[in-house]
Amino acid sequence: MDRLPPGHPSAADYPSRPSADSTWRQAIAGFAEAWQRHQERWPRPAEKPECAPTEPELERACENIKTAEHVITSWLRSIEAQHPGRILAGLEHSVKGQDRLVAKAKQDVVDKPGRSIEMALTLIPDAVRYTFCYEAEDYAVGVGDDIDRLKVAGFEMLKLKNLWSDSEYKGINSQWRDTWTGQRFEVQFHTAISFEAKELTHEAYERLRNPLPATNRHELLALHKLQREVAAKVPLPPGVENIRDQL
Repeated sequence: MDRLPPGHPSAADYPSRPSADSTWRQAIAGFAEAWQRHQERWPRPAEKPECAPTEPELERACENIKTAEHVITSWLRSIEAQHPGRILAGLEHSVKGQDRLVAKAKQDVVDKPGRSIEMALTLIPDAVRYTFCYEAEDYAVGVGDDIDRLKVAGFEMLKLKNLWSDSEYKGINSQWRDTWTGQRFEVQFHTAISFEAKELTHEAYERLRNPLPATNRHELLALHKLQREVAAKVPLPPGVENIRDQL
């Protein structure tokens, strides 16, 4: 591929993100302790280490996703450099693990007979994912500006969902397609606090999304309760109600 983004400065050129406000900082320690108690009460077996798919078609499909990710990440970093008041967070996790990709694709084939697993892999909306993280006072304007920048860079928006009114999650999630590689990817838009809340409740969310056969109703209720309590402490950035869904 010869599509090259403009140059961008390194992460070291950006100022460090300010710490969350004191109210959130006081609350987060209690949430971390609550999650630790939850894990002790309802332990889960250790996950098996990730292993690469063995079928040649799956190997190629997963490699294509990784190749596309390198191209998309370069462009996202160039967009990040256009306004140093916010950052791309969690770039080390921009590609979903191969085991998760293949498992998700295989389930899609079961749910939609006739679809090949290779096609299912290309249609996973968050196989590649990114997070823009803003200061609260810059959030609403910053999200709008970055959506425009993504479109100018040649990315096609497929969907945008404003979830700031949700009781268990705060943030904006969007799905895109790179018109150059054809790869779908996800972009989340967070404040510093909502990003930290998402990271804190990630394992709880995974348990809710992928419950074990032995998962009982009491644990599910406790997981939902934890997510609601965390989300309730996340302050809404000004103007966020003006960002409309695009479906």
